[in-house]
Amino acid sequence: MTSTPSPKPSRSPQVETTDIVFPSDTNTHGTMFGGKVLALMDKAAFLAAVEFAHVPFVTVSMDHVRFITPIMVGEIIETHSRVAYVARTSLVARVDVFRRDPYEEKEPELACRGWFVLAARGKDKRPIILPELLLETDKDIEDAEFARRFRERSLAWRA
Repeated sequence: MTSTPSPKPSRSPQVETTDIVFPSDTNTHGTMFGGKVLALMDKAAFLAAVEFAHVPFVTVSMDHVRFITPIMVGEIIETHSRVAYVARTSLVARVDVFRRDPYEEKEPELACRGWFVLAARGKDKRPIILPELLLETDKDIEDAEFARRFRERSLAWRA
């Protein structure tokens, strides 16, 4: 393992992606397949992790994925992801998915939220020590505490 990198602020960066829902992404109800949503969320979590630490990551687990409202064919979907908690060689990313009708001038609506644990791994597949996460706001602290508890549960399930 390498030495401990310097701290990074938690607010930077928040990674955002945008996509559109095509008929091939949906089920017989015209709503987006849950598995497609999870794949987009996993990618978004990975991007937030990489932008935070600039090292390779693998997904370890996901939890508290809550589908709040259906995402319909033809809608624009946005993912907002950021690192919420950092342990020694793994981190937890929070991912929010928003939906919006491209033909209406409304604010995007939260459609799904989830938490992803990712582990930093080098080319030799060995763990990489991550930089410290600086918590700047009360929301950062709240998210970090939730993510810490989630990560602890995830570790307990592996045992």
